[in-house]
Amino acid sequence: MADENRAASLAAYGLLAVAVAVLQTTLFARLHILGTIPLMTYAATVCVAMFEGEQTGALFGLLTGYCIDVTASAVFGRTALILMLAGYAAGYLARTLILQSLTSAASLYGLAHGLVIAGDLLLRLLVTFSLAGFGGAALAQLRLAAVSLPYLPLFYLIVRRLGRAFGRPEYGVTP
Repeated sequence: MADENRAASLAAYGLLAVAVAVLQTTLFARLHILGTIPLMTYAATVCVAMFEGEQTGALFGLLTGYCIDVTASAVFGRTALILMLAGYAAGYLARTLILQSLTSAASLYGLAHGLVIAGDLLLRLLVTFSLAGFGGAALAQLRLAAVSLPYLPLFYLIVRRLGRAFGRPEYGVTP
């Protein structure tokens, strides 16, 4: 019975990942706020990782990222790699250090965007040995984080409800 529940929950998260990617690349692709298209992928990945752990979060981020990369990205695999690492980090931190609350999800969401900025800085230093354009890229990532933040409570509620539907325990949940 537990294996059936696990398989059903993974299928549900797979469908959620595809739904996020389809909505992001079709319906919401033309939505611009402050010159930026809000992304649902970071919020969805962080919430799945927070409730399901680092492995499921990493797989969810990888699947969602590949779907986005296939349809919209200039560098194939970049979004998938970023979301996979963000999902793993968020799941690990949620399992070991923090409570499963909306405040924690917001902290993990900010951390995911911060990791993107830090990774960009590291790659610029290691590959090009130049910081040219880093400030603009960091500001663009911060703007993306700000305009995409409203998706976080929605995915928090969706993933929390999915977890309850499949009988997943909620450790350390604050009311």
